[in-house]
Amino acid sequence: MSNNIKCSICDSICDSLDFKFKNSVTSDNRFIKKDISYSYCNNCDYIFVDYDKRIDLEKFYQKEYNFLLDSDEVEPEIDGVKYSEYLVTFFAEYIKHENKNFLDIGAGKGNLIETFYKKFKNLNFFAIEPSSAYIKLNEKKYIKEKYHGFFNNDVFKNTKFDYITLVEVLEHVSNPKTFLLSICEIMNEESLMLIEVPNFKNHKSDLLTIDHLSLFTESNLIYLFNKCGLEVVKKNVSNRVPMQFIVKLNKCKNIDSDIINESNLSLILYEQATRYIKKVISDAVSVKNEPIAIYGQNIILDYLIGNEYLKLSNIECIINDNKHYQGEKKWNSKIDVVGVDDFKKNTTTDNVLLAMNDCYHNKVMSKLENKKIYGILDDLL
Repeated sequence: MSNNIKCSICDSICDSLDFKFKNSVTSDNRFIKKDISYSYCNNCDYIFVDYDKRIDLEKFYQKEYNFLLDSDEVEPEIDGVKYSEYLVTFFAEYIKHENKNFLDIGAGKGNLIETFYKKFKNLNFFAIEPSSAYIKLNEKKYIKEKYHGFFNNDVFKNTKFDYITLVEVLEHVSNPKTFLLSICEIMNEESLMLIEVPNFKNHKSDLLTIDHLSLFTESNLIYLFNKCGLEVVKKNVSNRVPMQFIVKLNKCKNIDSDIINESNLSLILYEQATRYIKKVISDAVSVKNEPIAIYGQNIILDYLIGNEYLKLSNIECIINDNKHYQGEKKWNSKIDVVGVDDFKKNTTTDNVLLAMNDCYHNKVMSKLENKKIYGILDDLL
């Protein structure tokens, strides 16, 4: 049903989507009692959180956002490598060891920029971060200029940047098109920007995340790049949640198309995601009064507990394959976090609910032989 809301990417009139889940979660794993609703653009296949359902973003990021601040050692891994190292390797072939300007937008506590610094010490480093993570970022003395706030292209006046990183930021901004266009103004013809966002195809529980305002796929993101006069130099779109793109200014500019994807991929994924979330809720309720182990620490777990679909007292442990989360650390200071081998040796329940993104379900199924597994959709395996 048309809602007279214009798409911020292509200016087409959007449709309202039928979204009936109550309450929501934030990307830093907090349950909040605020409902979400979505709109969809049939022209560019873009899905976004309705404007009247959005939280106060400035307040949220400056005063409340608290993603992985407890320790510098706690960082996601990919194939046993710290995630920041993985991203540096992805970008490294394009970086020269010369006196170039490097800007990290949404730098967090500085894990990524620290890893770039260790490999490319001759770059001039700049960083922007609006959240309380700036306290740790500010300790890094090698950063030439730091800014505690939100990006705008007047922050570093008269400075052009040769390398820019925009990792897990674009999905949070109110208008991704105007945001990217403002970044283009501080790029030169040879500048390169690393952009990473979640791939909605592999992150279906993202429908519950109130501060992820945009749901991106490879195709609707490339359409956005074209709208902003950017072209893709390198990309990595896999069966994992994050997808990475290295982009530069397109000399032709304004490459465009009226229709991006006649198959309406985002809409199909939206329907899959709603079925997935309904199944997880149904499964959780069915074992609500039984002992259970949880595999993963995705936002779906916070959502289930917050809505009382699961009883916290019945969760025996959280299984996590990242060793940095195991041992003395507890989930929300309440539940032991263990590796899968320790779970098999020391936990009595056979009930396991998968609380990681569905794209990782196949990866863990073989580790759970003879267990009763909940939270999966067979047709998504």
